[in-house]
Amino acid sequence: MKKLKSLRIVPALEVGEDVIFGFLLDNFFVDEPMNSYLKRRPAMEEFKPLAYVKDGYSFVAFAEDGNGKEQVAGVVINKIESKEKQYRPPPKEGKGMLIFNVLDTLDKKFDVWSRVQINELFYTIILSVSRDYRGLNIGSELVQTSLKKAAACGLTHAVVECSSFYSARIIEKFGYEKICEMRYEDYKNENGEVIFKIDKPHEAVVKYLKTL
Repeated sequence: MKKLKSLRIVPALEVGEDVIFGFLLDNFFVDEPMNSYLKRRPAMEEFKPLAYVKDGYSFVAFAEDGNGKEQVAGVVINKIESKEKQYRPPPKEGKGMLIFNVLDTLDKKFDVWSRVQINELFYTIILSVSRDYRGLNIGSELVQTSLKKAAACGLTHAVVECSSFYSARIIEKFGYEKICEMRYEDYKNENGEVIFKIDKPHEAVVKYLKTL
């Protein structure tokens, strides 16, 4: 782990999508349990969440180490989801589709719109922190910045799905309520075989809801 001299968080709009995607390839796709298990490495144009960066609700954390060098230390991708336009574009590549199906199953298991009488909510899609800067509260800083943005937009509720034990631990610090989960050991194909044989401490994809 590198020493953190300073940290600055900027809107993702100020950072090139290629820089963000490069960071995600080196960190998110390596560490997020389902992507890691599948060894997924999509092409940039295939990765749908990147399209939400242009909407202005996402952030990038830059860390300066003890040698005065600055690098991307974390990324959070958010969007505003509308009740009338709730749509999760399916990926075109097969490994991405396997993950999409898990999240779609979770959506069908619990309809968040039946829980809250609102038309829009703040939805965190990806939270990723560099291995070099873990344990320094960078993930928490990105979540806090995101929630401030949500409140500034006049939104009253935020939703996130955590597939990692570590991201869930960060989210729970901010008072998110667990509303449903899909345990990896229970998610099986038509032959009754577990699709994602993921090691502990990761046990489930969990959907959380927070009132702002």
